Amino acid sequence: MSQRTAERDGYRMRFASRHDVAALKELEDQSFTHDRLSVQSIAHAITSRSQAVLLLETPTAQIVGAAILHYRRGSRCCRLY
Repeated sequence: MSQRTAERDGYRMRFASRHDVAALKELEDQSFTHDRLSVQSIAHAITSRSQAVLLLETPTAQIVGAAILHYRRGSRCCRLY
């Protein structure tokens, strides 16, 4: 889905906040059967200066996707999870 398509369909991408932890954990549990992130890991990623959590929301504000970016000090690159 391109950004233009997402905008036309009303989907929105934004940074996660502490209020999103429960919904992100629910998405994690629904999406994966093994090696799931814990509530603590999700909360840490949201508040960390070296990580960013991006969300994809439907027009009704349901979270349907997430990405965690891990930044490394002194590098212009990051790792996407």
